[in-house]
Amino acid sequence: MERLPAAASTPDGKKVTLTRDDWLHVRFRHPEVGNNPAALLQAVSHPDEIHQDRRGGHHALKRIDQRHFLVVIYEFAEGRGGLI
Repeated sequence: MERLPAAASTPDGKKVTLTRDDWLHVRFRHPEVGNNPAALLQAVSHPDEIHQDRRGGHHALKRIDQRHFLVVIYEFAEGRGGLI
């Protein structure tokens, strides 16, 4: 497993950090993601699509197969990027 915290840069060069607490949230609330924190960082750094919601959250979508996407939601607060 990847050492945490770990970070990735968004396509526009902003840094998003995946903390241990973020990863524990994902593992317990979204077990379908599996045991691969690197996949979340890959979705942030090389998304197939990005959508911004009204609150300022960014939804990075990475295609898994013909019908499925991995969606990673992150936002920036106080100059730092993190998963939500």
